[in-house]
Amino acid sequence: TDSNTERAGSIQTVNETIVKRNSNGDVIEIVEIIETTDENGDVDEYGIPVKVTERTEIVKDGENNVVTDISVREERLVRTETNGSMTVIVVSSQLDNSTTQNTITTEKTTTYGSYSISEHKVEIYSGNSNEPIPVSSDYVVTDRSGKSTISVEDENATITLSDGSSPNIAFILEMLVQSQKAIAIKSNEMIDGAALEAISDAGAVLSLSTGVSVLEMNSDTIKNLVGKGDVSLTVSDTVGNLSPKQQSAAGDAKMFSIVLRCGDVEQHDFGTFTMSIACDIEIQDGKELKVWRIDDFGKKAYASNVTYSNGIVSFDGDHLSIYAIGYESGSSEDGSDGGSGGEGSNILLFGGIGAVAVLVLLGGVMILRRRH
Repeated sequence: TDSNTERAGSIQTVNETIVKRNSNGDVIEIVEIIETTDENGDVDEYGIPVKVTERTEIVKDGENNVVTDISVREERLVRTETNGSMTVIVVSSQLDNSTTQNTITTEKTTTYGSYSISEHKVEIYSGNSNEPIPVSSDYVVTDRSGKSTISVEDENATITLSDGSSPNIAFILEMLVQSQKAIAIKSNEMIDGAALEAISDAGAVLSLSTGVSVLEMNSDTIKNLVGKGDVSLTVSDTVGNLSPKQQSAAGDAKMFSIVLRCGDVEQHDFGTFTMSIACDIEIQDGKELKVWRIDDFGKKAYASNVTYSNGIVSFDGDHLSIYAIGYESGSSEDGSDGGSGGEGSNILLFGGIGAVAVLVLLGGVMILRRRH
């Protein structure tokens, strides 16, 4: 290897030749490199110096034939923003002089006090074409507090909170909204109430997980919980003592108590949600799997969009309480919500109407007899 370095002001030039030989001492490859670095090679629109590095690399075989001929130019800008953040932008161009294919890589990293955002994009220009061929594009947000992990794929961003909170959640959400990302937030069974307003304003979807159950709420539902304290979710297959009417409404179904609290206060009607519960159900051909809520009087309200897959039952609801999951028996079908009150109540209703009609008719007959 033969290397020589020259420096003049802000410019440094390195000339290097690498000769590779086989075991017999014959030359098999020659690499010729010229690299020039200028600390003040350019300026940005604000007059901040841009570091420019230009590098040529020619690889020849043992017969001095050119195998590779590449030209590389890299521009590196370090800028401190007015808000105190630091931005590093690196744009590199690698031109293959043999094929005239030019690969442009752009990396931009902005570091704030508590988090950083990185954008990475690779494009290829072929020949004289001005239209790039996109190769890859990444957008990465890093929570420097370690309280959350953020993954971004295309237009979707997912924030996973490690312990239900992050001091940087509002800033991170703001950046993701500015980048027009659809945001989903995942937490354990508790989330800091102070984060709810920022989550709702960002239009995010929030999922609380107990490990075997997940409650998912949209931004409109989350807004109804803002200002009420920390939010916690509890799901249990122990429902306590049931009244005879509640037991009848449950039938042979599996029972679950689903409780959402803000602080120490249980929340029941706070908006729509999707609930997923791990539940071992034996599929019965020809029967519809149902989920229904049972109130204190044994009255039932059926959930919608019920699905079952891989041991997980999912459904949509708008009220949290005691839920039953399974197939209805004949006795448990009575007392359902929906205004009819069930088939048995209809018979009683019609019977009552008939009895009243008979009494009215008899009364009319007696009056006529008295008049005559």
